[in-house]
Amino acid sequence: CGTSWHAGLIGKQLIESFCRIPVEVEYASEFRYRDPVINEEDVVIAISQSGETADTIAALRLAKAAGAATLAVSNVIGSSITREADYTVYTHAGPEIAVASTKAYTAQVVLLAVLAIHFAELLGLGAGVAADLKADLLELPALIEETLKCAPQVKAFADKIHRETDVFFIGRGSDYTTSLEASLK
Repeated sequence: CGTSWHAGLIGKQLIESFCRIPVEVEYASEFRYRDPVINEEDVVIAISQSGETADTIAALRLAKAAGAATLAVSNVIGSSITREADYTVYTHAGPEIAVASTKAYTAQVVLLAVLAIHFAELLGLGAGVAADLKADLLELPALIEETLKCAPQVKAFADKIHRETDVFFIGRGSDYTTSLEASLK
């Protein structure tokens, strides 16, 4: 669940920044064992690529039992968390081919950015920043196309470092979280 946790960390930064609402991000496997303080004024967002992760399902059920509103973020239509959550949004990232789930991470981050913007708009907050981020999100397809043109340079770099035993990823803010994700891979 590290990939979804890393996406959640970026979602936390965006929601806190745009909405001024405190957010906690936890591994689903730890959430239910720490006796979390949850009530009917809380929203719990369960993030799972497959929507079938047992710990995430259990955490979602615990949140619902405590009266929290629940939102599932998943790639798989009709998965367990999407059936159990009060609300669902899908990443539509396509079928998962590998465990190194880079496209799931990217799709989850984009979706959480869209949710943060939406929540901010509902609250009447962050209009300028949200407008800038909306514009940035609309540029993503063109930026991805441009990035794909760098494939030969990326392959050359990969050929150079693929036998290394240690690689350090360094970043700050959302780049720190992306560094955690890169390190996981």
